[in-house]
Amino acid sequence: MLTKQIQSGQGWRVGWRWDRAQFCVLLAGEYWSFEVTRAELYTINDLAQQLAATMQVMEAELADAEKIRCEAAADGVRLEVFGFPSAYNLQVQILTMRNCEGIWSEAIVPEVLAALQQADIALKSHSCGSIHENKIGLTQNPNCPHPPTPSPRAGEGE
Repeated sequence: MLTKQIQSGQGWRVGWRWDRAQFCVLLAGEYWSFEVTRAELYTINDLAQQLAATMQVMEAELADAEKIRCEAAADGVRLEVFGFPSAYNLQVQILTMRNCEGIWSEAIVPEVLAALQQADIALKSHSCGSIHENKIGLTQNPNCPHPPTPSPRAGEGE
């Protein structure tokens, strides 16, 4: 069974491991890297997508040569974008006891946004490898630290 995934491009990497209990997501730039928790990844992705949407809206509001800086923060995570609405840097900071930060340049931000979203979806849908539906029922990956939490079947809980 595949327990890890990594995506990369020129100057960035986003990777995740279903078999890691705490720091299961790697974020990296050209000269920096750090690991985050699932909850931090979900927050980073949510904030990054919100900032990307804000930058799209601002494109119609700003003059062609005008740059903008926007930031968003939640749950010990702070993100900031700076640049033109069509091309901007993305900075991420973890403001918990680890205190780490990194920045992706404007040329690679679209790829990073897509990779963050894919990691978010993969971790949420795979639930860290703990649940596998087969013809017999639910089984748990013995290497997964999380207990299975079966989703309701059709007709249940409605």
